[in-house]
Amino acid sequence: MTRQYTHLVIGGGVAGGRAVEALSKRADSVALISAEQWRPYSRPPLSKEALVDGRSIGSLCLRDPSWYEAQGAELWLGDRVVALDPHEPVVELASGSVISFDHLLLAPGVEPIRLNVPGGDLAGVHYLRTYDDAIQLRHAVEVRDRQCRVVIVGGGFIGSEIAASLAKMNVQVTIVEAMTQLMGQALGDEVGSLLTERHREAGVDVLLDARVDSVLGGASVEGVRLADGTDIACELVVVGIGARPQLDWLAGSGVDIDGGIVVDQYCRTSRSNVYAAGDAAFMYSPRLGRHRRLEHEANAQSQGVVAARNMLGGSAVHDPIEYCWSTQHDLDIWTLGHTSRGSEVSLEVEADGRQALAFYRDSGRIVGVAGINRPDDLTRARELLTSLTAAIA
Repeated sequence: MTRQYTHLVIGGGVAGGRAVEALSKRADSVALISAEQWRPYSRPPLSKEALVDGRSIGSLCLRDPSWYEAQGAELWLGDRVVALDPHEPVVELASGSVISFDHLLLAPGVEPIRLNVPGGDLAGVHYLRTYDDAIQLRHAVEVRDRQCRVVIVGGGFIGSEIAASLAKMNVQVTIVEAMTQLMGQALGDEVGSLLTERHREAGVDVLLDARVDSVLGGASVEGVRLADGTDIACELVVVGIGARPQLDWLAGSGVDIDGGIVVDQYCRTSRSNVYAAGDAAFMYSPRLGRHRRLEHEANAQSQGVVAARNMLGGSAVHDPIEYCWSTQHDLDIWTLGHTSRGSEVSLEVEADGRQALAFYRDSGRIVGVAGINRPDDLTRARELLTSLTAAIA
């Protein structure tokens, strides 16, 4: 039997969840499909409150079950979409169920890039993308009475956040980072050096310009070997070397893929009744004149809503200034714009490195701003980047 909905959403993250909220106000029938067993929930707390305090999934979910019932929005949880018919508005689920739609939103998110080295699949190697991942890592630490050694592979935002959380749990942590500073790819060496120093002050061992050659152990992790031959003993390895959309199930569907689901400024794919939002969307920016893919919750929230409005007949443009935030130790970090593209960085540092404001310039023009413990500067920085963008347009 085939089920029919006017609006169908694939993906149980923030993009899919917020889209369902917007659609439920006006759509005749709405359903969401998620491979996870949980209702749509927020992911940033996974590397923080869920890991450190064991925060419950219910507190992370966007809505209570009663809300979906009251809105008439149906949730298909714990089932994965395996195919989108190239000719008919129909998707097939792993369970064998078939669902048809009038309009479809693709918000499948991304999956962690796996550590492709000998021993990379040993027990004790962890990734952090889902709530279950966070609880499994917390349990792995707890069963050792927190007296364990953890090597984190990758010193970007996710790896650095996990390191800060584990340090708070009194775990012995080593970060192995291939670049010259933590978060250097996103924030540059100037800001990255401040964050690297703060991690070291908190007791985190940071190894820079280093790469993992193999994971050591028999049945489970016993250590890692670096490319220079150094061995580091540990009981757990956490990998945070990036993420990518897994979109093989869309092959031959008629939806254009180019490192992500290609959409225009209205979140519309190459199929007129199919839209995409969130981390997997390769979206067109009229402001920049190119496509880009953003893996930030702020983007997923807003893009999910815009896509929903356009599925209902609107013509809203989604073209935000890039924004993300992070909490590490006693540092609240925010970034706006294209901090990774700035070839020139001017940095104001106060309070022994606990406060900083950085401006990123490309050919003399400000393209990004980052702040550390500078919440009052966020609004002004956003206004500055908006005005500069408007002047160029």
